[in-house]
Amino acid sequence: LLLCLISLKFIKYNNNIELMLPADSQVQQSMRFLRESNFSDKLVISLKLNDFQHTTNDLILATDELISSIDSPLVKQVIGDISSSNIMQEMIFFLQYSPQLLGSESLVKLKNQFNPLGIKERLSFIYRQSLTPGSSFIMPFLRADPLNLSTEILGNIQKLSQASGYDVTINSGHFMSKDGRATMIIVKTSVLLTEGFGSRKIVNYLQEKLQHIPNYITADIIAGHMHTVKNEDIIKKDIWFTSVIAALGFLLLFLFIFRDWRAMIIFLMPLGAVLISTGVAFLIFKNLSYF
Repeated sequence: LLLCLISLKFIKYNNNIELMLPADSQVQQSMRFLRESNFSDKLVISLKLNDFQHTTNDLILATDELISSIDSPLVKQVIGDISSSNIMQEMIFFLQYSPQLLGSESLVKLKNQFNPLGIKERLSFIYRQSLTPGSSFIMPFLRADPLNLSTEILGNIQKLSQASGYDVTINSGHFMSKDGRATMIIVKTSVLLTEGFGSRKIVNYLQEKLQHIPNYITADIIAGHMHTVKNEDIIKKDIWFTSVIAALGFLLLFLFIFRDWRAMIIFLMPLGAVLISTGVAFLIFKNLSYF
């Protein structure tokens, strides 16, 4: 028992939440979706001005300083600003997927438009645009989508963003709210959303960085990793709470019912079994759930 107690120091635990879940296909499928989805490796930092004495320029300066200070092996990329050339490249890249994003109703509508007269009018419009002073800016978009397939798609996306309250715009190359009082930083990490130890490390690292921002700015971290950390804290709190109640219950049993210290051996036997089985389980599975 003494050797097993000493061996606990060398046993490595894993607090990935997936180890705690039942081996159910639907549960595993949901966890796989969270793990492989495009948002599971990202944390969003929202910076907001908390007074009216400072301007948008102060907010942008503080945002740039925070971006330059984030440097950790846990962070793969920090996205806080975007150049106009990158915006154009991303929009042109998006237009390539327009045919895949069209629904059946849109296809019927486009079929009616794509007659000889409709195509001739569209080509005439492109020709007139090519003669304008701003043709160098608009021509890459017209080449990527000469038949204007993306109009309906962009309209639906705009309706969706309005309905969800999404109001992020690009201001001076930064992701910013329309009122100019909040910016957004996206942090890409190598830490899995379900990994407890890693989530706590990346969250603690970012919270330490946020302590150095000016006091006229309020910062929030928005990420699934925050929920992972909070869930672990709640479970730990519950375990301590139940353990204290159980210990008090056993103490009352010893003091008022058994009245003999040898009765403690009965309750120590399961504890000894746990010590032995923990070491054996680690030798066999090499991956024990932290909880």
